[in-house]
Order: sequence, then structure tokens, then C-alpha cells
Amino acid sequence: MIREIEAPSSDPQKSALPKLPSGFEKSINYVKPIEIERELSKLTPTGLLAYEECEWKYSLKELDGVKEPDLNRPQGSEALSGPGGQKFGEMAHKLFERTDFKIESTGSEIEKIIGEYELEDKESAVYAQELQRIIEEFRKTEIFEELVKIDSKDIKREEPFFFNFEDVLIEGTIDLMYRSGDGWILLDYKTDRVEGKRIDEKVEYYKSQLLIYAKAIHAIQRELPLKTLIYFTHSGVIKDLKVNDKTLSEFDLRLKSVLNGLKNGKFEKNPASCDKCGFYGTYCNGV
Repeated sequence: MIREIEAPSSDPQKSALPKLPSGFEKSINYVKPIEIERELSKLTPTGLLAYEECEWKYSLKELDGVKEPDLNRPQGSEALSGPGGQKFGEMAHKLFERTDFKIESTGSEIEKIIGEYELEDKESAVYAQELQRIIEEFRKTEIFEELVKIDSKDIKREEPFFFNFEDVLIEGTIDLMYRSGDGWILLDYKTDRVEGKRIDEKVEYYKSQLLIYAKAIHAIQRELPLKTLIYFTHSGVIKDLKVNDKTLSEFDLRLKSVLNGLKNGKFEKNPASCDKCGFYGTYCNGV
């Protein structure tokens, strides 16, 4: 399959074309992958989200290896100011992965994480302050109270997984899972700066990702997780997806449909997602 990727807009107000990875050619009219055929061999939770949001976006990121340009405009009228985006998300995940929940002070760990990025002094202070705030908020949750009582061997962070589904390898990483009583509780951290009704919208958006995590535990541990949770670090809100056998059976049908679409190699654009896509105005005109 050869797919032609639309050229960036000539409008100077639009973003410039990002640097292409090796294996691509650029011409006046399009950017064309040199590879002619691909075979679907694996799928990640992030890839599934991208596909459900916009099939074209999935193909650019997951198949063609094009890095999505930064999105600098607010995502919706309720987008909040402050540290956010991919960089802050990486920092927050590192903080939750490395923090010893039984030690109160996290200042030194935050300092180390900030030092891993090239930031101006003022920017570093803003990021450090927000990282300190979200970890303090997490310490107020019932989950944290439970974690400090659990033996460290029953807590797994950034836990990799893989399982086979319809001859496709499903692989990813679970932010946090821990043994509680008779089963596993899994938790996914989200750094989206949302509040109020926007949280429920985000829960629906991330649902497929969390269901893959629940399916992974079911496939590997032979049991459903007791709880499948999303923790929004900005607002300190925890949401439970209430996963059961029926939920996973319905998800299996949905996942089969996605895999069939991927194997067919046809990728449609979704104009409804353009306002939150970094490719819009560069590799895609939205129609």
C-alpha cells in the first residue's frame, strides 16, 4: 500500500512542516513513505486511542513514524492554563514511578526530574511547583492511604504487558497496579488539565486504553481487576470504570473491528478531532 500524505499549507500562519524521519521523501505535492507494504503485527493502547480519535492520525504516528507537532492552542473552551502537554506528562509519570510513598519528602526527586530537561529557570520553577502540588494532592486520596499499608512486592509501577489477540500482539505499560485483598487494582495517571464535566468526557475518551489494561490483567492473571481507575492529577479526581465480563466481551467486538480496519489499510480523516490535533495545518487539512 502506498499512501500519499498531503502537503503542508502554504499559509504562513500555519505551522511549518516538522523534520521528516529517515525513510521519507518530500516533494512539492506530498510526503510519501518509501515503504510500500506493511503488515499489522502489534497494537498499543496509545495507538488504539489515536485510531479511534482519527484513523489518519493513527497512520501518521504509528505506521509512518511522523512525530506529532506540538499543539499550542487551547483544547476546548474549558482548557486551563499552567504546565501541561507531553513534557509535563512525562515528568509527572516519572515522579509517580520513582516516589517512595512511605517517605513524605519528594523535593529531591522533583529536582532530579526537572534536571533531566532543558528548561529556563522560571519555567523550571513553574514545573517544580506543579509537580509538588500534584503529589501532595495524591497523598490525600484513599488510594495513597492504601498504598502505604501494602508491601512493596505487591505494588507494580510502569508494569509492561503483552498478550495476543486475533494474531496481533497487544503491548503496553500500566502506570500502577497493586494487590489488594483478593485481586488487582489498576490505576492510570492522566495529567489533562480538566475539571467539571470535562473530566467525564476524558474518561470516555480514555476508556479503550483502560479496557486494554483490564484485558491484559485478565489475560495474564486469569482474573478481572477489582477496580480499573483513572486518576486526574490536576483536579485530584478518581474515576472507576466498573469493568466486568460483559464490558470486556463488548470491548472484544470493538477491538476486532479496529483490527480489521487496520488490516484493510484504509484510513479516514475525522474533521471533528482537528482542534486537538498537532497534524492539522501541517500534514492534514482536515478533509
